[in-house]
Amino acid sequence: MAKKRDSPKLIKIKDAIKLINQEVSLIGIVLEQREPKQCRNNDWICTLRIIDDTYPSPGLTVNVYSRTLEQLPQIKNHDDMILFTRIKAQRVFIFLVCFVEEILHADEDTSAVFVWDGTDAPPASILAKLDSTLSISYAYSSSIWCTMFSSLSVHTLLSRDVLLSFPTVGTILRVHLSSHLFYRVKPGDWVKLYHLLCEVDRGSWVINVTSSTKVHHIAQDDRLVEKIMRMYDKRLSSKLGHISFWCFPSPPGLTGCKN
Repeated sequence: MAKKRDSPKLIKIKDAIKLINQEVSLIGIVLEQREPKQCRNNDWICTLRIIDDTYPSPGLTVNVYSRTLEQLPQIKNHDDMILFTRIKAQRVFIFLVCFVEEILHADEDTSAVFVWDGTDAPPASILAKLDSTLSISYAYSSSIWCTMFSSLSVHTLLSRDVLLSFPTVGTILRVHLSSHLFYRVKPGDWVKLYHLLCEVDRGSWVINVTSSTKVHHIAQDDRLVEKIMRMYDKRLSSKLGHISFWCFPSPPGLTGCKN
């Protein structure tokens, strides 16, 4: 009789996402569930987003596959707890068409590039422990806050004038990369960035490059650029104003200021 395999040790989500392609077990609270879909091979898939105390935002996306619809997890409430055993974490690479807002050179080999593509990243939390009994949490998406809780180092602090020049709709992303990849790129350029990793670093959405990351210039009249600008102009003229796509239903009122 074959010996039954022991399940991997139960770990937290924050630790699980670091164990790429390794089997792990974890427990999470269901934050979001998408409608099940049938795959081309007739299997079924549903996508869940789960959180725990170590990874409250943005949460871990889990794709669950099964032979039948009935075998998929039966989630009744969005705060249900779910146990996964022998699942594998995989890195998801992204592709961006974006506008280069600002470039800061930390040293001869490394640059911090701030880019924009008109879309909204989900809110990210900044957790800063002030003492043994008090912690403060901030959430933001379309702005970069230069405060004591920010992950921006002294080399990447942006002046107030630069921050005010950024678009007021859409998320500004910070890209860390080797200077040789951006040696021909300057603020005001449109570029395509291939094979990137996106993650939350102390409350900031940050793009990290990989060994296969590539940077290509694109023209102002490229169809993708024109599409981004059309969407941007449409959002500016919308009655919803500058409210992020993820902020629905919208809050009863926002306090604004000139600068």
